Amino acid sequence: MAAVLDQPFDVQAAIARLRETAERNMLGPSTNAIVQAAQDRNIPFHRLNRHSLVHLGYGAKQRRIRASETGQTGAIAESIAQDKELTRQLLQAAGVPTAEGYPVDSAEDAWEAALDIGVPVVVKPQDGNQGRGVATNLTTQEQVAAAYQAALQESDSIIVEKFAPATTIESWWSMGKSSPPPVANPRR
Repeated sequence: MAAVLDQPFDVQAAIARLRETAERNMLGPSTNAIVQAAQDRNIPFHRLNRHSLVHLGYGAKQRRIRASETGQTGAIAESIAQDKELTRQLLQAAGVPTAEGYPVDSAEDAWEAALDIGVPVVVKPQDGNQGRGVATNLTTQEQVAAAYQAALQESDSIIVEKFAPATTIESWWSMGKSSPPPVANPRR
């Protein structure tokens, strides 16, 4: 319409609004990976809401998923998985190696933790999901402070932990059997 009325048009602002809309409406990374795997296997699906709730298949084999949860995911398991510090403690108690880290209360505390642990570090919400508010491979005080503020947008509880470049491997359970994940994504 701006061209018709011979008015200026801010292309960059329009692109930013479109990106924001796309991010708000697209499936989360876990849900998207599962939907892609379903498509590869010709499993029908449809989105049930504007979030990441998706219906897979039909009849007796149908499933509903949201992120990496299914209708069979236990509430306690979900609660534990969303608490990053509790998850780390339980994994350590079971002898599973985890990244060194701990909760922090301020940007200054986050930088002190980074110095204590050794850079590079990760700053993330303690109770976040789908990678929101997570910043990785941070090496400077400015990066850690900015990441702390970004993580606060997602949660009041923030964790700093040692950054460990690795490949994310997820285990998927269906009908009591383990199956390979649809994707393995390198962390950045």
